[in-house]
Amino acid sequence: MKRGTIIALVILVVLVGIFLATRETPQTSVAAPYTVKKVDNLDRIEVTRPGADDALVVFQKKEDGWALTKPVEAPVSDAVAKSLDEVFAKKIATDDLKVSKDKLDEYELSDEKAAAVSLYAAGSSEPAATFAVGKEITVENTNAKRSFIKTDAGKPYRARVSLELLHIAVKDLRSKQITKGDRN
Repeated sequence: MKRGTIIALVILVVLVGIFLATRETPQTSVAAPYTVKKVDNLDRIEVTRPGADDALVVFQKKEDGWALTKPVEAPVSDAVAKSLDEVFAKKIATDDLKVSKDKLDEYELSDEKAAAVSLYAAGSSEPAATFAVGKEITVENTNAKRSFIKTDAGKPYRARVSLELLHIAVKDLRSKQITKGDRN
């Protein structure tokens, strides 16, 4: 090879090396703009649903699993207990989707429609986390269930989980299994 060709190849290799060393790596994941922190030792979940006959619903963790303590005392169904454990066993992250404050009624996040949720750790009288839950949607392309949530500051987000179980009527939350032999 001629000397000029060798010099050109060396310069090309050096330039490619410089390019690979200095280029920014492409972003492969998106950080959640907001997360509801996981409550360690979660003991109680209070859901206040405005306009409902059973406005305050309290889930209490007992030795044998989740139970309703308000408006009635009853064990929850196995499906509800499983959903509560799955949803609240980790932090609740949100999508990076921009959610407009102008559409709070559409997302059912207005004060008249949203369910207020408070998460309590064992032995605590102050909530470890609070947020409001609105409408649930299904994302068209992926069929993923997403719920709209609102922070204490009033900022709306779309959570990466389904929180629809917090809107279910009490009669559908209760276990249908007979556990005691008395009339109650």
